Amino acid sequence: MEISEILSSLSEDDIKQLQNTASAIFGANRSDEQTQKNTNASTIDNIGKLGNLLSGNDERTAFVEAMKPLLSEDRQQKADEVIKILRLIRLVPILRESGLLKGLL
Repeated sequence: MEISEILSSLSEDDIKQLQNTASAIFGANRSDEQTQKNTNASTIDNIGKLGNLLSGNDERTAFVEAMKPLLSEDRQQKADEVIKILRLIRLVPILRESGLLKGLL
């Protein structure tokens, strides 16, 4: 299942829940200025963690990267797609804890 298919299957309630979770993670919609200042550091940490999950290599992505020189150009492109999917899979535990995947997983 492609990401676009997953996104298109979300209901309005699912989208609102995604927005609420993103707001909670990134500290949006805070009215107290001091609270906003205090949460900036944690927000930056959260963004950094998500960035590391999406860009870093683990054993699986390192294996696919190591195989790419041995593949044809077409399969190298497919390997790049696999790497993107593997990185997205790392987000599943975070999404599961947030409750966004309650009906799916």
